[in-house]
Amino acid sequence: MSFKEYKAVKRFYGKKVAERSGVPLINHIDEGLIILEALKASAITQRAWCLHPMLQSDAALKGNLRELTTMTDSLRVVAVAMEYRNKANAWLSDKVFSSPLGIMFNGAPDPGPLLHVKKMLIADKVQNYKDFLTYHDGKHERSAELNAYFERWLTVLGLSGGKKGVQFRGHAHLIDQVKELKQ
Repeated sequence: MSFKEYKAVKRFYGKKVAERSGVPLINHIDEGLIILEALKASAITQRAWCLHPMLQSDAALKGNLRELTTMTDSLRVVAVAMEYRNKANAWLSDKVFSSPLGIMFNGAPDPGPLLHVKKMLIADKVQNYKDFLTYHDGKHERSAELNAYFERWLTVLGLSGGKKGVQFRGHAHLIDQVKELKQ
């Protein structure tokens, strides 16, 4: 991948791995790019996808703001990454909780008006849900809530049927197929 933003996120992640699964963090970006390519996402969308981890959390945004001009040369990429940050962070898994009445939702996810952001959210939720189902489903103390969280996002993003849906399974399977071809 030759995007300036991809090189920046590779440096940002280095050899870091996910706490629970041990999977390299860059895997999220690589698998998301596979999905974005399948969605025929523009280069702007793919570049914003690569940039998003360096802007997503408050700490990352604060820590990377000064270096932003070394990570990208496009204000449009920054704008898309920041809108993604806004939409993704507005409805995190803490909005889903168990109560005596069952699983409850505080609000609903909203992908907003930008197709760039919607495609990034699809890449994020499909990739994260695939990893959740692979490494954590049934083992994580909030499995029921996290399944409901991902199902709600997939529905809002138009991937009807959730983990049983053809679109989700197709995207998740596509990741594995492309990775096999690259080996």
